[in-house]
Amino acid sequence: MTILKDHKGHIAQALLMVILIAIPLFYFSQKVHDIRSDYYTERMTAISEKIGGELERQVIWEDSKDENQSSIMYTAYYYPQALSVVCRTTPVIYVRDQNTPPGAAFLVSDSGTIYPATVVEDTEYNATLLIFEDVPSEFVNHLAYLDIVPSQEVPENGVYNPSQVIEDRIRYSLQGEKA
Repeated sequence: MTILKDHKGHIAQALLMVILIAIPLFYFSQKVHDIRSDYYTERMTAISEKIGGELERQVIWEDSKDENQSSIMYTAYYYPQALSVVCRTTPVIYVRDQNTPPGAAFLVSDSGTIYPATVVEDTEYNATLLIFEDVPSEFVNHLAYLDIVPSQEVPENGVYNPSQVIEDRIRYSLQGEKA
């Protein structure tokens, strides 16, 4: 007990220091999460202004690893009113030449229907943003893959073949990964 009495000032100072360091870190991490959420909601609102009102969204995948276990799809939301899927993944810039654009992304359903991304961009929040439009709600639970292909592998005719072997493709299996 005497040791605590002798060092009471030092202990209080150390606790105060820990608190002063922890509070800004917690605030910053929460703020980054809020900024990311606001950014995606803002993008979807801009895309689907025609519907009006607040957008509903549901998480459909979280923290899914790709088939090579090198990339992560952090979150994927489905916006039923806009028939849109918004995904946030590990930055594609890490797996491609930094001087080339992100390429293209495709959602592939169980039946082989392909939904190309209308937005593929690396964001300032250290992630790649993918937005897919016109995805009917009945197909959301039947999506098999999310493929991200390098820009040099994007077919010139616009017809993507998911069974074609592409060396630098990032493929997320969407079966059994539902949130």
